[in-house]
Amino acid sequence: MTPRGLGVAPAGLLQRKESDVDEPINDEVRWMNVLRSVSALQMYQRAVRGPIEGIRVVKFLMFEPDFPRSVQGCFAEAHDVLRPLPNSGDVHAALRRAESVLHTLTPDASEGARLDRSMERVQVAIAEIAAALHDTYVGDVV
Repeated sequence: MTPRGLGVAPAGLLQRKESDVDEPINDEVRWMNVLRSVSALQMYQRAVRGPIEGIRVVKFLMFEPDFPRSVQGCFAEAHDVLRPLPNSGDVHAALRRAESVLHTLTPDASEGARLDRSMERVQVAIAEIAAALHDTYVGDVV
């Protein structure tokens, strides 16, 4: 859900039109809501110790290894869970591909459309992990 929250919510707030300038908008409050949506506000405040800014939120939710709901944190946990399972080679390969996708992205909170596209790529990679898990461990259960 973290990539979805990063792709949808901030993309909308970052794509404001020039005509919206008169509307009072507090980006910090909006980014705070993104953090709250994945129960990350308190951890962010402890780890970052600074203002709540888009780029910092994006980096935190994508890469913070000590936050278990960051994308990188979830990938690390998945590796740990898969390690003792038999026949996990295809799933590990899909997980490594997803990590590669994650690390090729440049966190960008300045343009909503770009952030949305980046998070879409991460979501597709996660879907491939789910498919590999299904194919390996569930298959065609009758």
